Amino acid sequence: MSDTYMVFYAEHLRASQRPEMIRPHYHDYYEAYMFLGDEMTYFIDNHSYKLGRYDIAFIDRSTYHQTFYSDKSSKERILITYDDSLYTLTKDPGFPDKAKLLYDIRRLSLPKSIGRDLYERYFSHIAGSYSNDKNELGYIKARLLFVSLLIEAIGLAKEYSDIKDAKESLSAPQKLVMNAVDFINTNYSKRIGLDDICGACYVSKYYLCHIFRDITGTSISSFLLSKRMNEAEKLLKYSHQSIAAISDQTGFANANSFIDSFKRRHEMTPGKYRKGILKSH
Repeated sequence: MSDTYMVFYAEHLRASQRPEMIRPHYHDYYEAYMFLGDEMTYFIDNHSYKLGRYDIAFIDRSTYHQTFYSDKSSKERILITYDDSLYTLTKDPGFPDKAKLLYDIRRLSLPKSIGRDLYERYFSHIAGSYSNDKNELGYIKARLLFVSLLIEAIGLAKEYSDIKDAKESLSAPQKLVMNAVDFINTNYSKRIGLDDICGACYVSKYYLCHIFRDITGTSISSFLLSKRMNEAEKLLKYSHQSIAAISDQTGFANANSFIDSFKRRHEMTPGKYRKGILKSH
């Protein structure tokens, strides 16, 4: 199977037990996610979104995100990943700009009858074509179905979604966490720590740490470290800068601190990680 098969991917995940909360992460492709359980939270960039049955989340490339499931809810969902090559199937050079609407709203919450219809006409068949017929024909069918889904989703988003400043719909604790994440995203390259983040948000460390973990599922220090590590991974992939320069640009105290943190996360040094990327290309 060629590398292009790895770019477009679809899977229907039916496990009912609650998964472990993974750290915030990003990837170099887009993601569409239809939730089929009762309730879950998707933390995207600096905002948490509640998803119910048949709601859809659209994740832009290189955008940090993390999923959280309630204790009693099923985590059943359909996950589809893709890249810009999918847009060429539309023969419309302006389609990427039209699709941007979906990444701007991030959550498409529709009347249940419409959401169920999208599941039955598109999502279930896309996952089925991809998983049950792993040949050229099944792959092409799944991609064409997904393009049709995107076209319909764009129209539905214009009708049912109201794109406003995200802060308007947030509770006070969510706004606080949003401000903390914004501060981290802006200042991660500096030598900031918990005191700086709490000072920027004008709240006590105890309160912010409690609210931050409650909403994001992770600690402030872990979130900051993940942000720095993810940005360092990008520089290792897409730049020729030295390890020392990368550690300095991503806010680590020194190169040794960066290397130690990187090894704990990847079980290899940054240099070996970069060599592996170069070999794969």
